Amino acid sequence: QKSLPEIGDAFGGKDHTTVLYAVRKITESRAHNEELNKQIHVLDQTLREYL
Repeated sequence: QKSLPEIGDAFGGKDHTTVLYAVRKITESRAHNEELNKQIHVLDQTLREYL
């Protein structure tokens, strides 16, 4: 698992606080949006196949 600064660097040099905000926002959105939750699950599974 990557650190917040490492993730920020992978997304064009974003600050770790921006990454943390995004993680919190997506986590909240997933709790209220089943379709988004399904899409992220499919994306996660697809990426894991290639890593």
